[in-house]
Amino acid sequence: MIAEAGHALLWLALAMAGLQAAGGFVAALRTLVVPAAVLQGWLWLWIAGCLIWVFAVTDLSVAGVAATTDAALPPPFKLIAIALQDGGLIVLTALAAWVGALLAFRCGQRTRAIGGAGLATLALTAALLGAAPFARLVPAPTAGAGFPVAVRARLANLMPSGAVLRDGVAPVAVTPVAGPDSTGVLAVVQVDGTQLAPEWREIGGTGFPVADGSLTWRGWVAATVVPAPGGRWQVRVTRWPW
Repeated sequence: MIAEAGHALLWLALAMAGLQAAGGFVAALRTLVVPAAVLQGWLWLWIAGCLIWVFAVTDLSVAGVAATTDAALPPPFKLIAIALQDGGLIVLTALAAWVGALLAFRCGQRTRAIGGAGLATLALTAALLGAAPFARLVPAPTAGAGFPVAVRARLANLMPSGAVLRDGVAPVAVTPVAGPDSTGVLAVVQVDGTQLAPEWREIGGTGFPVADGSLTWRGWVAATVVPAPGGRWQVRVTRWPW
């Protein structure tokens, strides 16, 4: 329901942007330009909240989420994924709406300037509705596309994944586990006072790590467990610092 609410709010924001634009240039509607701009700003607070929610829970049935993120991304990277969606169109539209609301609060007599902001918001909102960020995918994909390769490379330079930690990590226990169709091991490690439980799973002879991560006072930390020579297991802990 959150995605459907966000989509409905986008249509309402489109209507308010049209009224704001018309009020800036049509004398008969001039008294409506300030209320429309203020309501537009409030609407975009709720639209942003809907976006943050569907990205935070990684709802892959929502087109925008499936196109730009996946469940393995840490929360800070999911926020970046929202900003990158549709080439930054969401951020541009929200900024245009909030600029119009700010002008209405501070410069209520400058109706043409407020109407101009409404005209820009109208065009951007229409383009955003065409991109359909809240559209439902049926059936929903099992994994998101994640960041585009070019974006990943830039983020790797700006926000490196960090080195394997040596401090803040308590001794590790590794125990065998079995599921309905898989076998593997479960590791338990204390990192910065937070317990992480990464797994190594094998299905049909194919093994793969299942990472576990958490937000701590030192930043985002994630742990994986992988086989090591000599029948041993190696737990790797990395940090994305604040």
